[in-house]
Amino acid sequence: MGALTRIADSKKAPGAPLSGRTKARRSGEEFDFVSIESKEALAPARRVISSNRGALSAVKLNSRAGGKRRGKGRKATRGDRVPSLPPRLELISTVDAVRRCAINANATATPITRISLGSLCGGVVTTANTTITLIAYTYRLRKIVCWPAAGSSIIIDALANGSAEQALMKDSIKNSDIPTGVTVDRPVVFRPKRGTYLDMWQSVATNGTDQLFAISGANGGVMDFHLVFTLVGASAAVTQTTSSTVALGSVRYMNPDTGNKIGVIGLLAADH
Repeated sequence: MGALTRIADSKKAPGAPLSGRTKARRSGEEFDFVSIESKEALAPARRVISSNRGALSAVKLNSRAGGKRRGKGRKATRGDRVPSLPPRLELISTVDAVRRCAINANATATPITRISLGSLCGGVVTTANTTITLIAYTYRLRKIVCWPAAGSSIIIDALANGSAEQALMKDSIKNSDIPTGVTVDRPVVFRPKRGTYLDMWQSVATNGTDQLFAISGANGGVMDFHLVFTLVGASAAVTQTTSSTVALGSVRYMNPDTGNKIGVIGLLAADH
């Protein structure tokens, strides 16, 4: 074999190390071959000093000449995950509400029925001066906060009557007396005991005339009814007859008692 003459790439500056691509000439013919890089040529690529606070970062060389790094691809993030089936969804909306009422006339064992308390949540007038369609279908009484009139008391009698299941309730009477001359006092809170009948969800569509409890108090007492109720969903809405003059399409809040001795404060009210 004749002698080989190595010819550096024409793009290299004089004195620069030879690249992997070189040329050799034999007997007047030119052919290409790949040579091994020198340590001096590789050294600059192994370490690169960052200009940011002199931090040192490593640069990994590709093990295959001219090849691309292989990877498993981008992993799916949480936002990319799509459920195979639609998730379970609660379709019935639940609303928390506080309705403030006042005793407009001396009340003695004024009955509070299932549907009268449910009508306190509100309704829409569907027949002028006659019919109010309730927006609540089921509700639950959380508590009643009472401010008795000066020198009087408010009594809530939880002896329910009407349907057979209410016979399982314990009789309970709570009394709050304010001495004569005292005009300011802390409110009295009536809260159904956990697990009792009054603590359960009530449906305005079933046994609506059943009495849940009775309220006695003097004129001027104020009460806040804390309720949570569900809007009408797939079931048919329940209606109530009103004796008030109400416009078609208006929203009204009916009194919590059937005798209209306890009236709604601050909202458009309607009598039973």
